[in-house]
Amino acid sequence: MHDALPVRACLRQRGINVPIACPLYNKEAKTTDHVLLKCELPVRVWKSSNLGLNIASDPTIGIITWLKNIMLYMMKEDGRDDLRLAEVIAIMWSIWIHRNECVFRGSRCDPGLILIMANGGLKGGISQLGLGWET
Repeated sequence: MHDALPVRACLRQRGINVPIACPLYNKEAKTTDHVLLKCELPVRVWKSSNLGLNIASDPTIGIITWLKNIMLYMMKEDGRDDLRLAEVIAIMWSIWIHRNECVFRGSRCDPGLILIMANGGLKGGISQLGLGWET
C-alpha cells in the first residue's frame, strides 16, 4: 500500500505526465486513499456492504490507518480467523478491478457488481482452501 498502486498521484510523482483528477468524477486528486475509500464509487460500495463500516466518520484518515483500525477492530471482536477481514480485502480488490474496467473500458460503475465480484472471489478462495462457507 505504500504508493504501489499506479494511481494518478503516484504516476505523477514518478514523472509521468497524467491528469491528476479522478477520471470517473473529475473531482479530487486520484490517490490510493481516493480510489479505495473516498471516491463516490467506493463510498457507495462500503455503505452497501454487509460489514457495517462507516468510512465517512473521519475524512482525514488514510487507507493504511483505516485498514489497520478495521483489522484491529475485527480481530478484537472476532479473532484472527474472522472471514470479515478476508471480505474487506476482497472488496478492496474488486473496487480496484471494477474501477479500472470503468476507466479503461468505459463500463458503467456499479457498486452492486463490485460486491458480487468480492463475494464470488471470497467464496472461491475459501473453497480452494477447503474451508466451509457459511452465509
